[in-house]
Amino acid sequence: MNSIAPRLLLSVFIASLLGCASSPGAPPVSARGCASSIADHCASHPCETYDQAVARAHALKADPPTAYPWAYRIGTCGSLRFISVQEGMGVVTDYFDASGAVVSKAGVADAEVCAGEFGWTAGGRPSCHEQVLEHAGGSPR
Repeated sequence: MNSIAPRLLLSVFIASLLGCASSPGAPPVSARGCASSIADHCASHPCETYDQAVARAHALKADPPTAYPWAYRIGTCGSLRFISVQEGMGVVTDYFDASGAVVSKAGVADAEVCAGEFGWTAGGRPSCHEQVLEHAGGSPR
């Protein structure tokens, strides 16, 4: 597989998750890219609980991919908890309330994912300082 293929696949995957731009029922486009409510996003895309997201991040560390870089960060953001996961060239950050329910998601990629933008949000991006409590990552072997 050449070096462009993984990036293209990731871009197609992220765009398919977002349902952006030309898809029926796509989230509204804001001046800053794709934006939707968290309820609309989770209605069309499965949203993990905090415990599920932590388990997925730890599974990534236990059995890391060999074809692309990966990393995760787990921490707090004000009264929220967050998990940020990079797989390949994209990063998705989920923010959770005290009960473990997702309240916001934000993503960025190295290729256009929606309406000429490289980022998207569901539920908006919280305005708080992220404090990382755990992190891990690696590069292809």
